[in-house]
Amino acid sequence: MNCETCTNKMLSLDRGERLPLSAAFHLAHCDECLTTWRVMNGVYGELEKVVDSSEIDVCDAVMDSLPEDSRAKQGAGGVSLGVWILVGLGLVAVMFFTVLADFFVQARNSLGDVFLMPVSLVFGIGLSIYLVFFIVSHMSYLERLSQAAGALKR
Repeated sequence: MNCETCTNKMLSLDRGERLPLSAAFHLAHCDECLTTWRVMNGVYGELEKVVDSSEIDVCDAVMDSLPEDSRAKQGAGGVSLGVWILVGLGLVAVMFFTVLADFFVQARNSLGDVFLMPVSLVFGIGLSIYLVFFIVSHMSYLERLSQAAGALKR
């Protein structure tokens, strides 16, 4: 077994899981991997002192250590819901007014309905990308909103 394979085996272990025999044998002969193993165990030991739970979740421990004001800034990347709605309305308005514009009518008259498919695809892809970013940036707000709606139904 080489050092890279041994390190991968060490990293793939769950908390409390024993090291495979082949990796343990490699540790007996490789000082570098043995040092890595000791450092990893030391980190888990220090983390157990900080987190008072049987199930260690590093993300929760890090989030709990952050000050409240830095958590509040994580929301929608600093963009308010009103700005997102204005941008969405602007995108829909551009789609609507493009269809009414002279250049669009002239292009449709000269090229026929073949021109509609690429334009529709561009608008559809643009709207889809906007919606994906909107949903991802407001996931926690939308989750709270759906939970509140579910509570009202009951």
